[in-house]
Amino acid sequence: GTDPEAGSALARATLEEILRISKARIVATTHSPQLKTMSMDNNLFSCAAVLLEREAKVDSAFKSPTFRLQYDIIGDSYALGAASRCIPSLPANVLDRVAELMTGEKDNGDTFRAMMTSLEREKDAAEIATRQAEIANDEMLQCRNALVSLSQAHEAQLSRIENRLNSIFADLKKDETRSAY
Repeated sequence: GTDPEAGSALARATLEEILRISKARIVATTHSPQLKTMSMDNNLFSCAAVLLEREAKVDSAFKSPTFRLQYDIIGDSYALGAASRCIPSLPANVLDRVAELMTGEKDNGDTFRAMMTSLEREKDAAEIATRQAEIANDEMLQCRNALVSLSQAHEAQLSRIENRLNSIFADLKKDETRSAY
């Protein structure tokens, strides 16, 4: 078998060469941390992560994928969650051991930095979206207030016209010469 780091290096060099000579567009999927972080130091690449459901299903401790993508963030592989949904399922003691082994892994400094950069991008995108939502809300409130003011002005104008017409009608009823009309 191929060492995962060597395989990742081989894949990266291949992808870079394809882009260099052909200017092609490539969609590649991976669970390799080394490949996931390529977008952090090379603008020719971008990354995306599959979003998960907000809540875990009742019969599972893990969230299911939505199959929607969030661009410009590096996602986890969620191997344990995927393994827990296998049919037939893996034994609970095997899943427990996987979780134990995963928490004991040493984190690669480059991968950690790339993940932090990805989180910062995600935070920045969320802040931008929040500001845009606040601006849209302010504009909507301004429009609402303008419509309320316009509606009140029209109502007052209609009330004045109605009062004037009632006054004219009353004057016409009192007028002795009304049969001449």
